[in-house]
Amino acid sequence: MGWDVDGVSGESRYIRLLYSDAAVVLLAQFEREAADGGFVRSLYARERDGTEYRRVFGGDDSRSAHDVVLSPMSAIAFFLELARCKETPRGYDVARIARLDLRTCQITTALDMGAYKERNDEGWVSDLIDVDDDNKTLLCRTAAWRTPKNAYGPRVGGVGYSLSRVNVETAEVQPITLLRHVAF
Repeated sequence: MGWDVDGVSGESRYIRLLYSDAAVVLLAQFEREAADGGFVRSLYARERDGTEYRRVFGGDDSRSAHDVVLSPMSAIAFFLELARCKETPRGYDVARIARLDLRTCQITTALDMGAYKERNDEGWVSDLIDVDDDNKTLLCRTAAWRTPKNAYGPRVGGVGYSLSRVNVETAEVQPITLLRHVAF
């Protein structure tokens, strides 16, 4: 069964609804099953007094929008854009942190994960939690290898997670605290 109401169609499951005072826009997130059995998430927007949503992100089986956060002071949303991972069936990698202008519905790259990984020893942003008033600093859960890259073999020691501030302009990470049990 899929959604087919108020401009939303082809979606399997409602995820969440956000409201931006700055843009006077509602942003809804939905999920649907992809052709290979994986799941992808889409974003839809509508003006507060409007009746129809329009898809602003989604539509193919290879990209998915996760961890949407709204700017507290401006008409901007950020989200993790996940791309289908070729090596892992039904798996995804973070491709970028995307910036969505809620007034124009234009999506741009706030931070490319390739640049982030290059600056941060192949670490990654695993979750977006919040955005500061400046729209440059995101509160995130970040992941980093516990040992430096080894030219002679695979890394050992696994991955460590931190609650961190990430500057999207410089890819600089400021750890706040280590998360001993991954999420808390």
